[in-house]
Amino acid sequence: MIQKNNKRLKNRKGFTLVELIVVIAILGILAAMVAPKFGGITDNAKTAADDQLGAIIRNAAAIDIASGNIVVKKATHVNVTYNSTTSKLIYAIVTGESLYGKDGATALTEDSFKTLIDKMVTDTPLQKKQILEIIIDASGNVSYTK
Repeated sequence: MIQKNNKRLKNRKGFTLVELIVVIAILGILAAMVAPKFGGITDNAKTAADDQLGAIIRNAAAIDIASGNIVVKKATHVNVTYNSTTSKLIYAIVTGESLYGKDGATALTEDSFKTLIDKMVTDTPLQKKQILEIIIDASGNVSYTK
């Protein structure tokens, strides 16, 4: 009976504790090398989301200018921020009296500009950037600065 147990113990196959510790150490080293590479992925995604929102606002403004809903009298910057309290995008026209409505006589306020743009843009929170700058030149060309 004792010989049977000894034979059974000698035939056991498996990993020793040392082998398991070495494998775990190697996996830990590999994880430590790879983890920093994945750390920047979320930052890049947030920046890309903000850039997409800027491009959407730029395109919406360009469409409104092309369709005559916005008349540009002189070059201006429109700064876009996000109010987390109201969950709304806020548009600030930096150069006053530069954008006008269809009639060309009524200057657009930030609210009236937002009303036109909101037909195509949803109030999406900015992910990483604090401000988006939309530039409208005197001839009505719209650009977004990244």
